[in-house]
Amino acid sequence: MSQLFLLQEKNYKLVVQARKDSWIFIQVIEGGKPRQVFSGVLHGGERKEFIGPRFQIRASNISQVEFILDGKSVSIASAGDSTQDIIIPTTP
Repeated sequence: MSQLFLLQEKNYKLVVQARKDSWIFIQVIEGGKPRQVFSGVLHGGERKEFIGPRFQIRASNISQVEFILDGKSVSIASAGDSTQDIIIPTTP
């Protein structure tokens, strides 16, 4: 008799806070499928929170945005003002 066990993905809390106005697009990736949860300008000082197992983020001015995953700051290498894509956490 075979049994199928579904592994439940761990959910993380992602906090995104802008130091300066930045355009941000965020998707939660659950079960390998992306679901958009935010798209727009995050104004300086503004903060948003999201819950999910993985996050795909596209942002302009990424050096002016702070990402905090489960209370720990995530260091993002910046390529200047160009739009960048990142996935956190990097491993599922």
